[in-house]
Amino acid sequence: MVKDKTVLITGAAKRIGAEVAKFLISEGMNVIVHYNNSNQQASELKDKYGVSIEHCDFKNIGSIRDFFKTCEQKFGSIDVVIHNASYFQNGNLKNTKLNQWENHIDVNLTAPFILNQLLLESVQEKEKLVIGLVDRRALKPGREHLAYTVSESGLVSMLDVISNSDIGIRTGLIVLGPILPPSSGTIQDFEKQILKSPDGRAGTFDEINSAIMSIITSKRDKQRFNVACKIS
Repeated sequence: MVKDKTVLITGAAKRIGAEVAKFLISEGMNVIVHYNNSNQQASELKDKYGVSIEHCDFKNIGSIRDFFKTCEQKFGSIDVVIHNASYFQNGNLKNTKLNQWENHIDVNLTAPFILNQLLLESVQEKEKLVIGLVDRRALKPGREHLAYTVSESGLVSMLDVISNSDIGIRTGLIVLGPILPPSSGTIQDFEKQILKSPDGRAGTFDEINSAIMSIITSKRDKQRFNVACKIS
């Protein structure tokens, strides 16, 4: 049964996260949307779709515990955490500044680590689930986006270790190819990415939501879905 499950989705005020939030609440789940800078979009989601919203800047590591505890209090406990939030800047080994590296690691890797630890504290109540939405670069690095790629790859490895540990947390992974044009970048670059995808098209929200629902409703651990990419 998925009805009344409580799901926390990080970075979900807009784009892919918002579409996932709208879908899950339409399926009868309690949805908590985490946001940082997108206050207006988060408020619109709350008013129109009835999601709960909660702010936290994941670069402020010390604030994450209080954020999670506040989320727990909304519905009693959290059943599923979907790691969708990401910090994204271009950069290679030569030109990536230390603060850029730290921001990527804090948001994309350390924040999920802390949230997973906090979720573990309530495992005695019932099994929990963690789902990672990651860029295909996490499994197939390119030449650029060094800090982003390393942090995304780290999240994949973290989920693997959790699923191997038999600690009451089930994991799932959704690897994303081109879905939406990036906030920064050109439409031409996005179109080039689409041409490299298996079917020569962008992935859809329906495909992502279907994968998420499959993971939530299944009893299987360590499920993985590829959307608009082909990575073994």
